[in-house]
Amino acid sequence: MNIRFVSILMTMLAILAWVDVSAQTDIVCGSDPVGTYYVEGWEGSTFTWDAGADGIITGQGNDTVVVEWLNGIGTYTLTVFETSAAGCDGPLQTLTIEVVEFASTTDITICENQLPFSWNSLEIGAAGTYDVTLTSVAGCDSIATLNLTINDVLTSSEDITICSNQLPYNWNGVDYSTSGSYDITLTSVAGCDSIATLNLTINDVLTSTEDITLCNNQLPYTWNGVDYTAAGTYDVTLSSVAGCDSIATLNLTINDVLTSSEDVTLCSNQLAYTWNGVDYTAAGFI
Repeated sequence: MNIRFVSILMTMLAILAWVDVSAQTDIVCGSDPVGTYYVEGWEGSTFTWDAGADGIITGQGNDTVVVEWLNGIGTYTLTVFETSAAGCDGPLQTLTIEVVEFASTTDITICENQLPFSWNSLEIGAAGTYDVTLTSVAGCDSIATLNLTINDVLTSSEDITICSNQLPYNWNGVDYSTSGSYDITLTSVAGCDSIATLNLTINDVLTSTEDITLCNNQLPYTWNGVDYTAAGTYDVTLSSVAGCDSIATLNLTINDVLTSSEDVTLCSNQLAYTWNGVDYTAAGFI
């Protein structure tokens, strides 16, 4: 950067007067900390420059100097004074040098379904740290850094088995009445989508029927721990191996004991009398 010192040599009552420009400040980029400086003086004047320990003079004419600033970011001083052709010294004049570097860091957290992420004309598809070199208003490089964090879309799966008499099944505020897989999009604590899946299995209520016929002299009839003494249809609710209700039905038929009577008269010399395979030798009722 070119900076001009202006010195005016005036003769007034044989006294030299000098104009001080020490209020001037120069900005130098930290990426290229080299500045060119010059003064305008009277013809025949010579100039003495001093960058101190912070800079090295890499090129110099009588009224021009090139300085490389050695110590990085900071504030430094360049001095010059003019000696006229008549051998008179002017006052020490000072220029403040600011060696600067522009940098910024941005931390961004987004969700996976927001990719790609656009930043300074870059399309970014993965988490990480990214740098881009821009130009500041001062004309210096500006290093912008992005720290990008990507939160995954969360997924969860829930397997539910219920009985048909428990329908409808409510899950995340929605009623379901048939078996199947169902998805719903929620929002995680990180603000990202969370995909929840329900795998719903519905077991039917089982039914069974048993037909039993017996004689009344076989009563009571015990079925599933209950004694029955009359014909009829009876239901009992059990639990299946799947944990659902199982409705068992008993159709019970009871046959009466049949009776018959036969009157037989015979002579004693006809004994023994055989009836239904049994010999009888005396009168009586069987």
